[in-house]
Amino acid sequence: MICPYCNANMEKGYLQSGRPAFWGEKKKKLFFHPDDEGDIAVTKGIWNGSFADAWVCRKCGKMIVDLTIE
Repeated sequence: MICPYCNANMEKGYLQSGRPAFWGEKKKKLFFHPDDEGDIAVTKGIWNGSFADAWVCRKCGKMIVDLTIE
């Protein structure tokens, strides 16, 4: 994949975590799970770690993540 920011080649890999990751409009301070309307799960899986397909650009430091929105 070509980086849409700097046109360098991106490397395919995985965004990984020991816990599910999500995107939200507000920072959470106590409970880190997608509970607000509009929160989007970024990673899938729970028992064997959470992951999402991702591409990273080492040149400009951007990452593109494939979301599985259900």
